[in-house]
Amino acid sequence: MKKTSMILTGLLMISSIGFAAPMTDFSLGKVQLDAMKYPSLNMDIRGQNGGEYATDSTPSAKNNFDYGITAGLGSNFALQYKNNKADAYYDYNSDASYCKMREKELNVLYKVDKSSAVFIGMTRSKLDLVDNVYGNNYSGTTTKGYQVGLQTTVPISEKINGYAVASVGTKVTSFELGLAYKISNNIDFNMSYLNSKYKDLVNEYSTEKADYAAAGVGAGVSYRF
Repeated sequence: MKKTSMILTGLLMISSIGFAAPMTDFSLGKVQLDAMKYPSLNMDIRGQNGGEYATDSTPSAKNNFDYGITAGLGSNFALQYKNNKADAYYDYNSDASYCKMREKELNVLYKVDKSSAVFIGMTRSKLDLVDNVYGNNYSGTTTKGYQVGLQTTVPISEKINGYAVASVGTKVTSFELGLAYKISNNIDFNMSYLNSKYKDLVNEYSTEKADYAAAGVGAGVSYRF
């Protein structure tokens, strides 16, 4: 456990998509459904050379809802799918213009002890720009990448667990720190801080690649069966 904690600390130091309270039972047939809402993510999108994507102010949060499913495969393995959204309005056009960020993950997890697991997976990120003032929509190109990560859960009290999820990838890097309150044996209420960074996003609006960052506090639920 001490070695696992040291590895987690190292990942948190070098990373900056986490999700919800991690599933800890990887028995065959075990399933966990997760849903999280981030009502006020702090967004930032920048062209890598300071070009057209650069903005004078940070966009405000628009639609940030994440969901996913984790299924136990037995023998300490599990399969996980995540769908993450991080949309934002741009200040200069009020609610007329916004960016639509979509990121999907497919991960294979391996349980290293009763409360921690490592994972490896693929990521697919896409950024669309919508300009309702002039009627222009710019489609993004899917950016594919790979990631490795670690998730761990620490008991705090009889009904509360602390958890952390950290990942480092070729296109997506993130960490999440949270608390899970046990409502019942099958349901948790989660609150967490999420910080995610996406790189090398390509869009029709510009030939310049863009980097996108989202950070903030959210809440949601996990359901196990």
